[in-house]
Amino acid sequence: MKEVGVLLKPPTGKQRAEEWMGLETERQLQIKFEDIDRPACDLAISGLGWIAVEAFAAGRSLTTSDSDLEETEKQLQLCVRVPKPVEIFVRPPIPVGKSGGEWYQYRELTEKEVEVRPKWYF
Repeated sequence: MKEVGVLLKPPTGKQRAEEWMGLETERQLQIKFEDIDRPACDLAISGLGWIAVEAFAAGRSLTTSDSDLEETEKQLQLCVRVPKPVEIFVRPPIPVGKSGGEWYQYRELTEKEVEVRPKWYF
């Protein structure tokens, strides 16, 4: 398998650690969610992978009731820090495993999604 780009890895060795610039890029994300039973989105970090962002942990061990949740704004705020050349993407959640099969619903792309979707020519 051929890889393109550079994989993220922690600085190792004294010289690399001294030259490392740190986590220079900070991105503030405001993610709206509709349903606490499904992930709000996936956060993809170039060279690292992706993270499913969920509103609450499974089991709902919360002190707020469902009726209190309905009155809230249903928005998550995240701060993500990465080294300067690394890109961060927010995308719809990928249904993974049994739990993904429970909440996933197929839908057609909107006109705007089709417009911004990368075009592939073979």
